[in-house]
Amino acid sequence: MTIATTIAHTTWRTTRIPLALLAAFGLAIALIIATLIIYPGGARIQTEYRLLGGVAIVVLALVAGALALWSARIRSPEGSRLLRAGVLLGVLMGLLWVVEITYNNWLTPPVTVRDPVDDVFWASIAIAIFLQSLVVAMRSGRFSRGVFVGFWSGSVSGLLACLMGLILIVFLIVLVTHDPLSIQEWNTVKASDGAPDIATYFAYQTLAGALLHLFVLGILMGVLLGALGGAIGAGVARIARLRAHRTV
Repeated sequence: MTIATTIAHTTWRTTRIPLALLAAFGLAIALIIATLIIYPGGARIQTEYRLLGGVAIVVLALVAGALALWSARIRSPEGSRLLRAGVLLGVLMGLLWVVEITYNNWLTPPVTVRDPVDDVFWASIAIAIFLQSLVVAMRSGRFSRGVFVGFWSGSVSGLLACLMGLILIVFLIVLVTHDPLSIQEWNTVKASDGAPDIATYFAYQTLAGALLHLFVLGILMGVLLGALGGAIGAGVARIARLRAHRTV
């Protein structure tokens, strides 16, 4: 295979990533619109819910466009390879988030069991993102590449977790409303002035949680762990080069 053919093949494979991102974010936006239609809320809180949904739609559309454009502009074989590596890990870690969310809402374990299991999932995802960033930075000697893969793995994993949360709202809200912990929370909320019905209340609670997974446990955590792994990896690579230079 010639160099030109290799580059063309790499570019073709990478161009599917922007399309996948647009499709995933588009699905998320469609699910938020469905949420606003299915759960309009009472008169006193309808404006608040519409504002939350509207802001979420605008932000997701902007982020989708930015990520798709950025990934489409990556043309170098090395950049494409790192992009695919970050996205692949993001998909795998996103599936772990899906398992964690499904476990909590399907099996509804008590909080004494739920919290430790949640911590194991979160720690596993965080460690995987950190290690990938560390290895990439060590091999390349560049801090920025560690941040790059950390950002992409965190963003994609958070996006899948966000989608799972939105799917719960639109199709599986009964799992949330029948959770003993949800019922316990609802018993303290339902007496408040202007409280919606239980499904509407948890629909927007879950929407907020889905966005939290995308932006905080996804993008932000990916950048921070990428920076940490990138800094350590680049530092280790620099020390190794200096030692090698002294022994010459």
